[in-house]
Amino acid sequence: CDEIVVGSYNPNFHNHVQ
Repeated sequence: CDEIVVGSYNPNFHNHVQ
């Protein structure tokens, strides 16, 4: 799941994975 990796440095993009 790349969306979780994206949320690592871009929480505003996918803050739902946090």
